[in-house]
Amino acid sequence: MLLLILILQLLLVSIDRYWFETRQPFSDCPMTPIGIATTVDWAMMVPCVFGDPNMEGGPRTIYVHNYMLPHFIESTLHFMNSSYHFVLISGGTDLTIPRSIDKRYTTLRGFSASADGGPYFQTLVRDERLIHWFCENRDIEHPKLSTLPTGFTFPWTELKSDLDRRNHVPIDERPLKIFVSIVSIYTSTSIHRLLYAMYLSTV
Repeated sequence: MLLLILILQLLLVSIDRYWFETRQPFSDCPMTPIGIATTVDWAMMVPCVFGDPNMEGGPRTIYVHNYMLPHFIESTLHFMNSSYHFVLISGGTDLTIPRSIDKRYTTLRGFSASADGGPYFQTLVRDERLIHWFCENRDIEHPKLSTLPTGFTFPWTELKSDLDRRNHVPIDERPLKIFVSIVSIYTSTSIHRLLYAMYLSTV
C-alpha cells in the first residue's frame, strides 16, 4: 500500500504529456510544444498538456493552442488555484480569436462573432488571475489583450548574432530601411515586391 502511495505521489509531481481524452499521463502525443510554447510553464497542445500541474506557486506563463482554448476555459481554468496569476499566450492557427472572422474556420465553442466575443472570451478576460493575454490573430480590442506576432508559434532555429556584443546605434540615428518577409514577395501583392525593391536599394 505504501509503495502504491509513493508511486501515485511521484506521478502527481511529475505528470507530463497528459492526454485529456484518455486521462493518460506520459502519453505519446501527436502535437508537442514548438516555438514559444517551449518556453512556458504549461503548454496546452492538441490534445495534451505539457508541464508540472503541481509546480510551486502555479504557472506564471501558459501557452494554449487555439483549438484548446475552450477546454482551457471549461476545465483547466475552472480547477486552477485562485491564488495563481499568469500570462496567457495563444496561437498556432490562422483562426482569429475570439470572433473567427476568417470564414475558413468556424467559431470556437463558447466564443462568438458578437461584439463581446462570446461568454468564454468574457469569462477569460474577466478572470482576475489573468494578468495579460498575448493572442495570435486576435480580432477584438481589450485592455488585457495584445497581439502575438505571427511566427512565434513555429519552430525556432538557433540564432547566431553578435547583437549583444556590439554597440547599438540609437534608432533615430540609423538609416531608414524597410524589412519585408521574403515569403511575401512570391505569395502576396505587388506592393510587397515594391517594398522589397526599396529595401534592396538601401542595403
